[in-house]
Amino acid sequence: RTASCNVASFPLPNMNSVIGQQISCTLNDGRIITGKLVCLDRLRNLVLTNVVEERFVQQSDYAREGDARIKVRRRLSQAMVPGSRLEKVEVEKDIFDEMKSDQNST
Repeated sequence: RTASCNVASFPLPNMNSVIGQQISCTLNDGRIITGKLVCLDRLRNLVLTNVVEERFVQQSDYAREGDARIKVRRRLSQAMVPGSRLEKVEVEKDIFDEMKSDQNST
């Protein structure tokens, strides 16, 4: 199970428990980026490793029959995700619960 949070409102110090964990990011252009979080900065830019990017493209771009839109996957060794493009970040539920408990204890 996953949990998501509004990245802009979550305090950065609580993100330390997510470093090294698998996360999934939804960008404002519809792409979904999944990978292991390596680091983030004060502008909420993320660096991920072992990345899979998923996006939907028009069927005519790939000359395949069937659906009007198809999902295209791309694997990358590393990627930087601009914080300004983030809409949603998802992590495993137990990691999110740990982040919330850390926030409540401060």
